[in-house]
This record gives sequence, structure tokens and C-alpha cells, in this order.
Amino acid sequence: MLNDTNKICQVWNQKDALEQTLLAGLHGGPEIKKEEKQAYLGVFREQVIAFLTQDQVKEAALYPEIAEALEHGKFQKLIINSSLAAYYTNKYQALAREKNKAYTMVADADCARAAGLVVAGSEAVDLQDIAVDDRRLRLQKLGVSEKLIASAGKKICETCLNSILSLDPREAINYSGLTWLDRLTGERCPAHQD
Repeated sequence: MLNDTNKICQVWNQKDALEQTLLAGLHGGPEIKKEEKQAYLGVFREQVIAFLTQDQVKEAALYPEIAEALEHGKFQKLIINSSLAAYYTNKYQALAREKNKAYTMVADADCARAAGLVVAGSEAVDLQDIAVDDRRLRLQKLGVSEKLIASAGKKICETCLNSILSLDPREAINYSGLTWLDRLTGERCPAHQD
């Protein structure tokens, strides 16, 4: 990567001022770390607080790590890959609005290989672990049943709600309890259904 950047800069510097102006007018100036910026939806890796893959964004559940990243001291904006259907991204847009945080949708020709969502800082934050662990695996390690994991976004019984919140209180963002009215109308906890 560094060698590519050095080569581009060397070639650019060998051009006279007129050639540089013409090339910049036709193609734009040389861009540093272009692949990195494409991967992180237009920002450099050192600005990334946390990111989700496209598959993670497509899950029914919200990742509580993103809610936490929105509160980071150097937070600037939430960037969402617009190649994903609104059905998947609406929940993160709503989260940003709820927390009164800036967000933007990014359309790029190379978005298919890019992150699904990036929480970025206004300057370098240089965090080591910016990739958010898979939610399903994290909850499985805590001993949460597959049915309960898959019930995210749905109303669940008090026993299941207490169970998951005792293991990971951050999951309150993904679950709510059944009310007596829900039970009266025949709604049941999806974690107990066959």
C-alpha cells in the first residue's frame, strides 16, 4: 500500500505544473489510501470508531456497540452504505436521530465491497479494535438460546427478557416485554414457540 502511494506521488511529482493541472482537471488529484477510504465509506481507518459489515447491518437486531460508538468523545458522523436497502438501514438512521447524532448515506461505485456502516471521528482516534464482533456469536458465548437471539425486535416474555438482560444489559435496545394486552390477544413469546 505504502509503495503504491509512493509510486503515485513520484509519478505525479515528475509531471510539470501544466500536466498536473490538466490531469487534476480530468481525473482529480492523486488520492492517498483510496482503497482504504472506499472500504470505510470515505474516511481513513484511523478515523473509524467502529464499523459493521453489510451482513451485520442486514440483521434484524441493532448492534449496541454502535449506540455506544455514537457517544464517543470524538464522534463526528455515522456513515451508512446506501447500496443496502432502506429496510436494513432505517433502524440505524432512527438510532442516530434518537441520539441527535449526524448521519449520512454514501453512494459509491465500489460500495458492494465496502463496510455496511461506519461510525467516524472528526480526527484520528487510532483505535485497535474497530470491527464489531458478530452479535449472534457474542450472545451464544454468553449462553443465550438461538431462539432468543433470533427474537430480536419482537416482544418476549418476562422470563426471557430478564434472562437476556442479566447476561447483556445492552441488549435492551433489541427486546421488549409482552404486555397483558399482548397475551390477551394471543401473542406468545417467540423464544418458546416450536
